[in-house]
Amino acid sequence: MYFVYILYSKKDNIRYIGVTLNIKNRLMQHNNGLVTSTRFHIPYALI
Repeated sequence: MYFVYILYSKKDNIRYIGVTLNIKNRLMQHNNGLVTSTRFHIPYALI
């Protein structure tokens, strides 16, 4: 099952929308700087 998710950057007040099969793993990737488009706005919270 696919998930559409919204992340909120606690640092820059930016929102990011994405799609994934594994939401827990994808959030970890975003918060560890492994996603190029979001790495400068870490940390993220799932909303």
